[in-house]
Amino acid sequence: MDNFDPQKVYTDAIELYQNKKYRESIKLFNKVLKYYPNHSKTYNNLGVIHKELEEFKDAKIFFMKAVEYDQDYIIALNNLAQILSEQNNPKEADEYYKKSLKLDPEKLETIKGYGNNLLKLNRHSEGLNMIKKASGVIKFNKKNFEVNK
Repeated sequence: MDNFDPQKVYTDAIELYQNKKYRESIKLFNKVLKYYPNHSKTYNNLGVIHKELEEFKDAKIFFMKAVEYDQDYIIALNNLAQILSEQNNPKEADEYYKKSLKLDPEKLETIKGYGNNLLKLNRHSEGLNMIKKASGVIKFNKKNFEVNK
């Protein structure tokens, strides 16, 4: 494969995914990993595909690999936290939501997901505050809450 162009193969895999040709997309992403075994975005994309296919165990494995190779990859951290929460593992999900929020405390998807996860942990007050923040009802500043009018 002297003419292997990983960027083209990666782009083709994304296009196949967008056209819901999941199994074909998986094959191309796996080709990318043969040449670049630490490519966190490829692992994350494989996780997304497996989640779409409702292959949650595999999705979790791929999201974990993505985070293993890039511990600051917010999208993968969120995806991993979300699948853990959805699969009734909110304590473990909590760890990844916190890491993601530390990297970007204003990312609304993370705030909302973390709020819902806190509810699963019976931390209702904290969870509702996070959900309100995500919906724009309450904005946070460093010292207290301000209600938007």
